[in-house]
Amino acid sequence: MPKSVADLNKDISAKALEMEEGVSKFNSAVMQLQAENQEKAMQIQSGVAEIRSGVDEEIKNINLYTKEFYG
Repeated sequence: MPKSVADLNKDISAKALEMEEGVSKFNSAVMQLQAENQEKAMQIQSGVAEIRSGVDEEIKNINLYTKEFYG
């Protein structure tokens, strides 16, 4: 027996709600991943800044040593 228009509308509404909930969960997961990646990127930037600072310090020491050694 074919479904009535009201039954079809109920089915469509239920499916739309289900899909909307799925999209909401997906968006939440994407936002969480973006936040995690942003945090990791900030940690990497901090690490790079520390390395760069260390390299700059070593270059300064090399230049001082070279200047003292070679006059």
